[in-house]
Amino acid sequence: MAAVAAVAGLRFDDGNRRLRLRGRADYALTMRPRWIAGLEGFAFSSSRPTGADVPGRGYWNPDAYRELRAFTAVFYERRPWDAYLRVGLGRSRERDGFGNVSTGKPNEWELAVALDAAATVRARLSVGGSGSGLGIGSGGTDYWRRFAMLTLYGWF
Repeated sequence: MAAVAAVAGLRFDDGNRRLRLRGRADYALTMRPRWIAGLEGFAFSSSRPTGADVPGRGYWNPDAYRELRAFTAVFYERRPWDAYLRVGLGRSRERDGFGNVSTGKPNEWELAVALDAAATVRARLSVGGSGSGLGIGSGGTDYWRRFAMLTLYGWF
């Protein structure tokens, strides 16, 4: 069992202050390959949300946002390679500065492969998507994203 929590206080140049909370708990179902299942949450509130009295400044600024996601992930290691697959299903709720409430489905998936190219160098390639259709569909009117990322890590 692993658990993590984080708190952040942010101050924007327009006077907006945001309290942000993040938490995660997971449990290893098996160790080889490592298979975990867990819950994660994210929430924040803004002191000056965009609304009738506060004009938009070009950044996402709702009054309050809440998100909860159940996920599972599998890690397979066979040095110098390892692979990772993660799938999560979530729900979100947002209230803007005008008092409107909306909900969403921040579902997600990610597939990654990594190679230890040397004792001090690791390369990792990952692809994934998120949104109500897991970022696979056209998106429609819902939020969605897809990504591909190559990361190089170096230790010295």
